[in-house]
Amino acid sequence: MSERNDFGAFLAGMIVGGALGAIVALLYAPQPGEEVRTLLKEKSVELKDRAASVSGEARTKLEKTVAQLQEQVAELSRTLQEQVVVLKERGSKASGEAEATVEAEIRAEVEQALDEAMNSASQDGDDSAVEAW
Repeated sequence: MSERNDFGAFLAGMIVGGALGAIVALLYAPQPGEEVRTLLKEKSVELKDRAASVSGEARTKLEKTVAQLQEQVAELSRTLQEQVVVLKERGSKASGEAEATVEAEIRAEVEQALDEAMNSASQDGDDSAVEAW
């Protein structure tokens, strides 16, 4: 944004400076009034054409830059969308793996608790508790 402001200020300064320089040069030149007016008119047309040319070039350059930036943003957007899909897949896979791990740990703990309960019951001589399991 700042570069556009700087360029616009430079362009305006160049145009105003050129116009003032042409006017001062014509006014101090030793020529009759009619020639000065004609020369001023020619220089003003020339300056107007030059300003139109410079502004046209600036517009073209700006449009090209905007198009390039739009392409870059679109590419970054596609890349980010692809990354989101990959990360979702990784998260889903990790979640499934974690669920399986937790389930296996719970089964192991339940089996261990059952084994301990059965061992404890058989050591106490309580066969009815063992048969219930």
